[in-house]
Amino acid sequence: MFNNETTRIAIGIMDRLLERPASYFFRHEVIPGVDADSDYSTIITNPQDLTTIRKRLKNNEYNDIYKWMEDVETVWTNAEKYNGPDSLVKELSREMRLRFEKERKLLALSSFPYWSNEIHRLRCKVEKLFQKAPSKVGKLIPDFYFMILPQPREIDLTQHEIQCLKLALEKMRSKDSLRIISNAIKKKHPDLPKDITLKSLDIGTLDSSTLRAIQQSVMKSFELQKMKYPE
Repeated sequence: MFNNETTRIAIGIMDRLLERPASYFFRHEVIPGVDADSDYSTIITNPQDLTTIRKRLKNNEYNDIYKWMEDVETVWTNAEKYNGPDSLVKELSREMRLRFEKERKLLALSSFPYWSNEIHRLRCKVEKLFQKAPSKVGKLIPDFYFMILPQPREIDLTQHEIQCLKLALEKMRSKDSLRIISNAIKKKHPDLPKDITLKSLDIGTLDSSTLRAIQQSVMKSFELQKMKYPE
C-alpha cells in the first residue's frame, strides 16, 4: 500500500527515470497519427507513459504499489510490442527497464508495507511447495504450513495483517488454534465438517468478515495469555 513516504519515494524514482536521455520515447502519451501510425491504438490496448504515471502518483491515484509497477512495466512492453525486437526503441526500453529495477529497490529498502507484501508473496509461494511435498516429508511439516492463505487484493485485510495472523496462529498450539478458528467461523459456515483439520481447512476461501472474526479471536487469546500479538 502507498503512504506519504512511499509515494514520495516513487515520485523521486519517476523523476530520475524522466531525467535519463533514454526516456525520450517514453515520457509522453503516444498520439496515433502524430507520434505513431494510426494503427497504434489497435495494437496497443493499454497505453502508458512515464509523465502520466508520475501525475497519477502525485494525485494519489495509486493504492497498490504493484499496480504502479505494472503500469511502468507496461511502458516498456508497449514500446517493444509496437516497435519490434530489432528496433532502437526496444534497446532503449531494455535500458530503462534495468534502471527501473535498480531504482525500485529503494522502495523495498525504505518501505515496510512493501517489504511486508514481498514476505507475504514469498510465503504463499513456499506454502504451495509444502502442499506438494512427498508424504514422508509432509509429516515433518507443521500443519499450519498446509493452510492456503487468501489473496490480499481479494479481501479487506492487508498483506501485513494476513502475515501477522499467520505468525500468531503458528505461535499457538495446533489444537488451540483450530478451536479458535472453528468457533469464529461456525456461525457463518454451519456446513464446516466436525472432523476438519488444519490441513483440510482452506483459509483462503474465507471472506473478509470471517477472517476479521478469526483475527479478533486470536488477538483476544493472546491478550488472555499475556502474549504479544505479532506487529
